[in-house]
Amino acid sequence: MIFSILTAAFLAAAQSPYVIDSIPGSDPSRMLLIRSDRSWGIEPCDSVSFPARSGRVAVLFDESSFCPVKGSVFTPFGPAGELQHSGVDIAVAKGTPVRAAFDGIVSFSTDDNSAYGSVIRIAHRDGIETVYSNLSGRSVQEGDKVHAGDVIARTDSLDGAGPHLHFELRFRDLAIDPARAFDFPSGQLRSPLYIMDFSHLPEAASCSSASVGEQREIYQLQLARIAEQKRIAQEEAARLARLEAAARKYHTVRSGDTLSRIAAKYHTSVKSICRLNGIKETTTLSIGRKLRVK
Repeated sequence: MIFSILTAAFLAAAQSPYVIDSIPGSDPSRMLLIRSDRSWGIEPCDSVSFPARSGRVAVLFDESSFCPVKGSVFTPFGPAGELQHSGVDIAVAKGTPVRAAFDGIVSFSTDDNSAYGSVIRIAHRDGIETVYSNLSGRSVQEGDKVHAGDVIARTDSLDGAGPHLHFELRFRDLAIDPARAFDFPSGQLRSPLYIMDFSHLPEAASCSSASVGEQREIYQLQLARIAEQKRIAQEEAARLARLEAAARKYHTVRSGDTLSRIAAKYHTSVKSICRLNGIKETTTLSIGRKLRVK
């Protein structure tokens, strides 16, 4: 009897989810636990009974968050020719309100920064920082407390770079791809956390923010890349159209022809011929009419 109870307890314990990995959080007092059933949770560090693997940090975002602007990412994070883009450029109309991504304190705000135009930096909890540039009409100054969703400025347009927001997301001065955190077209936070693996950081993670000139060059490179993609797509569409035209076959209706006889001759079906020509199976065929059969 006792053996049966112990066996049942052992089997129940074996089937329950168990911790298979732990990752330090951006808040030193918290840890991300990953369980065997693919669930995860944030726990106090003293609840972890074994050391976490080195080289990774779970960057935990505030529960209250707001996408700075809603729009398409025009220039993504990462390599842009010989340059490295440490943020994303989101295409929006000039004068679009720019909102704080998370609660925090403004650590830098100026209209005259020779590095990359008007800029605002906001320090958030646990070493997280956001950077907003290509701005006009700033409404916050250094030391101001802001909440997620507060309007802090409006978008501007640098010469040759078009209207957009340059947005950076940083952890301990290392750049994270903001598109991994926010889905900018929908304006939603993708996940409340981001796993930063220091052994796989892209080169752009440690580069400084792009200057005005570099932003302009990156913008022009992006224009050229999109134009090339359109050219390739148009050439491919034309090639497929030529192949389709070459594969088409037609039949000129003669005396005695019926749809079933024509279908049998070209090894196709009456339904297919009707679909290709927009006719019905009961349609009367006039002599001399051209029917597409392939």
